Amino acid sequence: MEKSTYETTLTFTSDECSEDREVVCSYTYSPGRPGCNYLPNGDPGYPPEPAEVEIYSVRDKQYDVEMLELVSDEEYAWLQEKIIEEEGK
Repeated sequence: MEKSTYETTLTFTSDECSEDREVVCSYTYSPGRPGCNYLPNGDPGYPPEPAEVEIYSVRDKQYDVEMLELVSDEEYAWLQEKIIEEEGK
């Protein structure tokens, strides 16, 4: 797997405020592979494997503070989708 970084803006919401933060995500990316119905010898093939992203760090760009623990499940999934889109270009 290849390690990469991706920069984006996230909005972190708490009881006190809502704030847009520039963050740098560090992650590993596996592009997946297309499926194959049949092998050249006629044997059954294999199903497709989707692309996978594992984010192991989300750092505030301005303050250089680790924020991964503050990222909600929805934000994590959104980041994964955005990274897969960028990697697929």
